[in-house]
Amino acid sequence: MCLAETIGENVPSIIHEFRNEYPEYDGIKIVSVNTPSYQGTLNEGYFATLRSILEQTVKDCVPHDKININMAHISPGDVRMIKSILDTFGISYTLFPDISQTFDAPYSKDYQRVPPGGTLLEDIEKMSGARATIEIGITVPDHLSPGLFLKQKYGVPLYRIPIPLGLENTDIFMNVLSDISQKEIPESYGEERGRLIDGMIDCHKITGGVRALIYGEPDLIYAVSSFCLENGINPAVISTGSNNSSFSRILETKLENCSEAPVILNDTDFETIEEYTLSERVNLIIGNSMGKHLTERHNIPPVRIGFPIQDRIGGQRLEYTGYKGTLKFLDDIVNTMLSRKFQKHRQVMFEKYYRKEFYEDTLSLEDLP
Repeated sequence: MCLAETIGENVPSIIHEFRNEYPEYDGIKIVSVNTPSYQGTLNEGYFATLRSILEQTVKDCVPHDKININMAHISPGDVRMIKSILDTFGISYTLFPDISQTFDAPYSKDYQRVPPGGTLLEDIEKMSGARATIEIGITVPDHLSPGLFLKQKYGVPLYRIPIPLGLENTDIFMNVLSDISQKEIPESYGEERGRLIDGMIDCHKITGGVRALIYGEPDLIYAVSSFCLENGINPAVISTGSNNSSFSRILETKLENCSEAPVILNDTDFETIEEYTLSERVNLIIGNSMGKHLTERHNIPPVRIGFPIQDRIGGQRLEYTGYKGTLKFLDDIVNTMLSRKFQKHRQVMFEKYYRKEFYEDTLSLEDLP
């Protein structure tokens, strides 16, 4: 609605007039969302849309056993990962929204304008009667929180949790699912957790030297920052374009025991990010494709996560959540650093440890074995 709001249009009134003029379309749900392009970011627009859908769609209903899962803005691959965890628990749920198929549909010979899948309207209407709501997003402002709306208007218990990326955050997700469903955590996840810990032990000698720039949407960079702390990676610069006061407060609490306080940039831009990236001696970039110019200008290796990923194939299939996804994320970071090391290690060692007067006339890098 950005241009409509710019010129002062009353969109709800227009929808009302349309309903009166064309009663034959009464069966089609029309949801208006206030998302002016000059206010907020993609993150705020995403949650504003979810909340508006609930406010204009949910109905009173009898209580039922389903659990609402309000999704953070993560990849379709990660949505599938979370669905697989819920299915393994044997939990009945309403995923809101479910982009696992609609944003990453399988090949079909028959073209479809709207891919099949997603969350059914009738299921959204009944979210008011759920046993509980798990909202994956702890930095969402109250006025944009779909889960808080359901709690305040319909009394649905609300659990706000981080994106389950990293050991601690995934533990939180598993324990909340177990508490709500009154079911034991499946044994297979104990094995996956053990493999993750084993991988963390193997990789610590590499991750210990990493100084990372982490940028993106608030909840994602909170989860990534938590993961970095678990693995000895110093989150030297943490930045978001959102103007989110709770983000800074929650993140500062999380990072209060860091040996070196990170630079936290709220409501920032890439010009400012670049300045701190250089001054804080960052040697790894973690974020979406929008920071690729930092790699191009300063040759700092990136690990891509979030939205958009437009300079690589497969962003929609990334699976970095859960114990298994976290281990994949760790592998990608460590392999990126190893690749960087072996690209320039011999040159760095040569320049650092060979005294110039002994080799300038007789020895060159090509002479080394």
